[in-house]
Amino acid sequence: MLQQLAPDGRYRDVVRPPGVLLLSDNKRKSKPVKRNGAAALWDIGEGVFCLEFTSKMNAIDQDMLGRQAQRILEKDSSQVWVKELADGSRAVGIFNIGDTYRTVKLAWKDLGMHDGQHVRDLWRQKDLGQIKDAYTPLLPPHGVALIRLLNN
Repeated sequence: MLQQLAPDGRYRDVVRPPGVLLLSDNKRKSKPVKRNGAAALWDIGEGVFCLEFTSKMNAIDQDMLGRQAQRILEKDSSQVWVKELADGSRAVGIFNIGDTYRTVKLAWKDLGMHDGQHVRDLWRQKDLGQIKDAYTPLLPPHGVALIRLLNN
C-alpha cells in the first residue's frame, strides 16, 4: 500500500480511485524506452508514452524527510510555499497566480529566519549568494521562482 506523511507526522494510506495510474507503478515493473541525464521516456501502454524529466527539483520532491510543503504566505495574487529538507535547508516556491507581472517580496523574517540567507536559484541552477533582508523576484503571469535556502 502506498503511504504519505501527513501534517500531523503520521503516515496515511493513499487511496486511488479505480483506473488511476501512477508512473511509479510502471517504473517498478519495467525499464524506460530511452533515458539520458535529463529525462526518461516510459511506455505506459496502449501506445501512450510518458516523458519524465529528471532534475534537482525531483530530489526536493523525493527528499528523505518526506514532509509536504506548507503555504506560509498568501497576498494579492502571490503565494509562498516552504518545505523543510532533511539537510536542514528549505525549498521555497514563490508563485504569481495573477494575470500580470508581479514583484513578490519574501522577507526572511516572514519565514522566521535571520537576515543574510544563502540562496540558490533551482531553475537556473545558480548560486545567488548571501541575500541580506529579502528575496524579491519579478515573476511573469502565472510564473514561479524556486529557491533553496542553504544552511547558514
